[in-house]
Amino acid sequence: MARAPRPRRRFIHFVVGVVRPPVHRIAHRIASVEVFIRDANAEGDGRGDGRGDASIDRFAIHCQSAPDDDDDDDDDGGRFTSSESVERVSGRTTRAMTSTTKGASEDQIWSSLRAGAQALVDKEPLMGGFIYATILNQPSFERALGFLLASKLASATIMAGQWNDLIMDAINETNGGGNGKDECKGPGTGSIAAAARRDLEAIVERDPACPSFTHAFCFFKGFQGLQAQRVSHWLWGHGRKILACKIQSLISEVYGMDLHPAARFGRGIMIDHGHGVVVGETAVVDDDCTLLHGVTLGGTGKIRGDRHPKLGKRVVVGSYASILGNIHIGHDSKIGSGATLMHDLPPWTTVVGHKGRVVTKKKINSKL
Repeated sequence: MARAPRPRRRFIHFVVGVVRPPVHRIAHRIASVEVFIRDANAEGDGRGDGRGDASIDRFAIHCQSAPDDDDDDDDDGGRFTSSESVERVSGRTTRAMTSTTKGASEDQIWSSLRAGAQALVDKEPLMGGFIYATILNQPSFERALGFLLASKLASATIMAGQWNDLIMDAINETNGGGNGKDECKGPGTGSIAAAARRDLEAIVERDPACPSFTHAFCFFKGFQGLQAQRVSHWLWGHGRKILACKIQSLISEVYGMDLHPAARFGRGIMIDHGHGVVVGETAVVDDDCTLLHGVTLGGTGKIRGDRHPKLGKRVVVGSYASILGNIHIGHDSKIGSGATLMHDLPPWTTVVGHKGRVVTKKKINSKL
């Protein structure tokens, strides 16, 4: 009796590392390989039902390549540099340069990320696989951010390749559908990539423990969890609330933060340490705010609907402070560690203590 053909795996995502010893030191050759299988019917106009007889196998290969004199890269079986890709379409192999987003070479944040990543690998070669796959083998900041979040959210049931496609959809659409427009109309709107850049700048500016953009991008869970929330917020706004809540659950599991997909965050946000931060559904955190670990922006439990705090610009909330209810915190206010606040605050106000005692209140001479 003939065996039934095994179903084809639709997604394969893995990282391969090869170590070769040159004359003076060990050089790590890292290859990050993504295999995506797509139906030929879906390739042309995106209307394929996934059951077509013809299929397209696409292999995107990004390799760290230290050129050797004895390597022959002229034939199809040769090595490929970090900026090349191989595409196999219906059995035909072609070589093409990977595309980059417009203005990527002019992006100072991206340039600094790459320079810092290379310096990190030179200093600690053991990090080569992670750094090359996440930053150095990526063509743009957006792609690097998508890869990073996808690898963090991946599981046995939803793999990194699937998350990456979804995250890039969110990033590309919020970037203005590819036309470069960034229409930011307040917290929770505008480009995810532009907001992430502002967040990185805020971390490096305000956190003395952060030496570089690369360090914040790769290792700060407050930054990574916030960008994942921005993706979930995009899904929530597009009616995909179940998947948005799935990301919320994963953010809680991976980063130790509970950020509701409907919460609205501005730009230049620093969530320091990140552990234990809780932000409710109708909360708003405006531009350039700082939240330390253990902060709660929650409700009182007595009302439904709009029930969470609204933070103005440049508000600093200390560790384990709780701001409860639909209240407004004025611009440039500071809330001390462990404080509990359940009433509105005017701008330029400092509050300390578990009863939220006001200790300073400055007059404003200029319009905010």
